[in-house]
Amino acid sequence: MDWNLLILSVLLNAPFCLGQLLAQHLDKVRLDIPARGSLIPRSNGKRFLYWQDFLVQTWGDFIFLPLIAFGFFSTEISTWEIFLLVGIISVTIPSMVAICTHRTHKPDWGFPGGAQVSLGGAAHLPYFAIYLAFAIICLIRMLTGELAHWPLVLTLIGGAGYIALWMTDLRLGHFDKIN
Repeated sequence: MDWNLLILSVLLNAPFCLGQLLAQHLDKVRLDIPARGSLIPRSNGKRFLYWQDFLVQTWGDFIFLPLIAFGFFSTEISTWEIFLLVGIISVTIPSMVAICTHRTHKPDWGFPGGAQVSLGGAAHLPYFAIYLAFAIICLIRMLTGELAHWPLVLTLIGGAGYIALWMTDLRLGHFDKIN
């Protein structure tokens, strides 16, 4: 197993997570987003969540996504994978904007309401799209047998951990819709 590649995956990921936190802080200071935990209008008592309130963004982004990136970087990247990566990113960003600016989307740190995209949300969109593309390419590599041994094990741990945290956030109501 290439420990340097695993360490690099972690070290490349951390600035992106910290950048999202910095963007959220700037949004908060500029009063572009409501106070953390404030009540959301028309939501039956739901609270406004910040980046650190989502398990999938804290533990998931810092711990499990670097494992998926490790799986992506652990084998040779082919031309078709580059095209697939770019394609997934170019489709994911506008799709996520449409979903997260819909009138029923519960406002949060990245999408504070209506058609608004905060600085933090703008920082999170490409990050989300890139890691989604990494995960899809890793899944394809698993099916073709290209991803094997420790990279496969760590990628599976990363994917399972991320999905478990997403499901926990879902159960906690972090992704509920509003009226």
